Amino acid sequence: CIRSGLAKVRSEGPKGKNLIVDIIKDNNIFTGGGTVIDDSHHFTVTALTDIECCFIETSKMSAVLSVNSIFAMDLLKLYNGQHLKMHKTLINLIHKYMPGRVADTLLYLKNEIYGSNPYKFILSKQELADMSGMTKESFIRNLKEFEDSGIINHSRNTIDILKEEDLIEISKNG
Repeated sequence: CIRSGLAKVRSEGPKGKNLIVDIIKDNNIFTGGGTVIDDSHHFTVTALTDIECCFIETSKMSAVLSVNSIFAMDLLKLYNGQHLKMHKTLINLIHKYMPGRVADTLLYLKNEIYGSNPYKFILSKQELADMSGMTKESFIRNLKEFEDSGIINHSRNTIDILKEEDLIEISKNG
């Protein structure tokens, strides 16, 4: 349970390749993916900022779920939402070209994580690439193309989306 702060959720793949599947922030619950199925942690959650969090033992969570159906339904809705979000991310990574994936990442950070424009990001370029399912070099190249086209302004750790409609169009068309 993340009470405050930001954390990244990543899936570790072969040969050291990582995919950041989500950024979680204030007032959110996340599990390792196998809490009820195999009691395994299929994701790694790493703090990006100072965070205040709590850990809930699986056995205690199971006990509460078995006696409180309203809580169980609310938690099921939360997990289903997380699952659908990860599914959408996977589909976008598979079916979009690199510019569409970079556009998705920039819009996600603006709208879902920081809620402002411009925004200061705390992720490294490698982490941004990991969110986009691409190499760091490809991510930086696409970011530079967006900047050269006047769609964004980018400094060391700040993104200013200048032509959001264009970025949305790139996201839609992949």
